[in-house]
Amino acid sequence: MDLVKHVFETYDSEGMEAALRFFAADLVWHPTDRWLESDAYRGHEGMRTVEAEWAANFDDWRWAVHDIRDAGEQVVALVEMTGQVKGSGIPLSRPLGLVVSDIHDGTLGAIRAYPTWEEALKAAGRQG
Repeated sequence: MDLVKHVFETYDSEGMEAALRFFAADLVWHPTDRWLESDAYRGHEGMRTVEAEWAANFDDWRWAVHDIRDAGEQVVALVEMTGQVKGSGIPLSRPLGLVVSDIHDGTLGAIRAYPTWEEALKAAGRQG
């Protein structure tokens, strides 16, 4: 759980390049089924790509971590993505549930995003 918290803190304060050290070289990030650009991003280059796609769609976006829960071999991060729709000034606030797995050698190996916290908790075998 502390590792996942530290990843968000590093990303928030130092950016993606600094946070990459916490992602395994063979990491797989699965965005929610509502994300249209791709169904999976792989490795460090994949994380750079997903960040570029977020930046292309949203202005001033941030991650707010509301809770991080132990789920046995997994960790569930209940977060909120905030920002603005690119070029519009329209505010955006979306909850996301992230199920982190394959944690080894101080790195995250797999992350699957869910459009609601409840879906993420259910996927990890936990209840809200």
